[in-house]
Amino acid sequence: MRWIFVFILTIVFVGFSAGGVFAERGFDYLAYLSSNSDLPRNWEKTECIKHYLHFGFIEKRAVSFNPDEYLNANPDLPSNWTLDDTLNHYNAFGKFEKRLLAFDAQEYLSLYSDLPQNWSYDQAYAHYINYGKKEGRIASFDETAYLEMYSDLPVEWGQTEAFTHYLFFGQFEGRAYDPYDEDAFLRGYIDSELEDSQRPNLVTTYVPDGWSEPVVVSTVTDTSVNADAIHDTDPLYVDWAVLNDSDMTIDETFWISLYVDGQIVKWWFTTDLHAHNYTWVKDYSLGTLSTGVHTIELVADSDSDIEESDEADNTYTKILNVSLAETPPGAPTIGNATAGDGQARVSFTAPASDGGSPITGYVVTSDPGGITASGSESPITVTGLTNGTSYTFTVQAENAAGIGLSSEPSNSVTPTANTGAFLRVTNTTGYIALIKLDGFFIGNVFPSATVTFDISPGEHVFYAAAYTYRPYEITLPYISAGETQEIVITLVSE
Repeated sequence: MRWIFVFILTIVFVGFSAGGVFAERGFDYLAYLSSNSDLPRNWEKTECIKHYLHFGFIEKRAVSFNPDEYLNANPDLPSNWTLDDTLNHYNAFGKFEKRLLAFDAQEYLSLYSDLPQNWSYDQAYAHYINYGKKEGRIASFDETAYLEMYSDLPVEWGQTEAFTHYLFFGQFEGRAYDPYDEDAFLRGYIDSELEDSQRPNLVTTYVPDGWSEPVVVSTVTDTSVNADAIHDTDPLYVDWAVLNDSDMTIDETFWISLYVDGQIVKWWFTTDLHAHNYTWVKDYSLGTLSTGVHTIELVADSDSDIEESDEADNTYTKILNVSLAETPPGAPTIGNATAGDGQARVSFTAPASDGGSPITGYVVTSDPGGITASGSESPITVTGLTNGTSYTFTVQAENAAGIGLSSEPSNSVTPTANTGAFLRVTNTTGYIALIKLDGFFIGNVFPSATVTFDISPGEHVFYAAAYTYRPYEITLPYISAGETQEIVITLVSE
């Protein structure tokens, strides 16, 4: 480490002697001490530089501090503040709010030809605060310092070439630009010499105990377990965790952003994250998402405020599949109702929509009386009706989401006492036919004869056997009271 340290110091002193801002001002260690009252007053220049290189720039300490320039650059602060007042404000608030240490209106206007060059200090400053920062404009630019920091750039460039390079390339490459920001200027020299162990590292892949994964999406609060299924009507809640996986404490502000399908939906900031600790959010309300596939992204240090040992683990991506919510089925289409003795048989067809979930059954309801009967398919017989009373019926389908809409009412029917039904059988086989109904023998029908049997109303299974020929068996349709069902038996060969 000793040899590395000497090498770093050599680079810095070369910077001081090469001209530009530091050639003019140097490293004013007395200003550094006065700007940082917690440091020993008896330190010499070497101790101050060592402290800055190893700790000061990571802690975003000011290298030098001019209270008058600070107050001029921040007119919202009381103009009668003392050095201690301004310095305390900068250390406690200003550096986290990214306030300017100084503002040169003439230089700001010279950088941007689209701005009126005759603006006053107040007009230029107001533009920078209200518009310039949001537009990515910078407050000052020293081409000598910029070219001095980056030896890969042509030294003969003027301000126009250097500033153009910064606008189109430098800012995206993370190059420092502000000669008033001595932190950034020094870091331009020593950044490449820092070891990874000297940098913090924000990780979005950390899974706290009891969590499903680093980013949890649930449909209820007070849980850190992913929802098994997500529907388009479900309210969604997000939990996330970001770990400082390093031995370095992060005491500067950084942002954590949440994106849905590439669009930012929420951001949070953190100003103090100790080594090997994590920050988290639970039960952030995301609302609902439409059906389909969605991408959730959590990005730590989304504004690139922290220089880390590994920038590749700052984003966590999660895929959500949102399906159509299950709802109760639509209304069935009503068919005919047929009356019996104290009962009625109701026919219907399935609804056009099952609500996204299979239909598990149907419920038929009488009017009047509200008498119900259930079944898995049409028709369904409703019993317990009063003979002589006129009834209509409605049908509802049911699925996992509940009971759906009612059908239109059926035709009106009036149950009556059972007067019996009839089965008329004609035998054309030439052999005696043995007749069964619902598995019970009810009689024989001789060749070329017709026999009428008294039966009860309802559905029946008819069976006929003649000599050695294959038996004949069918399910008869519903026979109402007073109705006659005719059957003709013919031979069917093996």
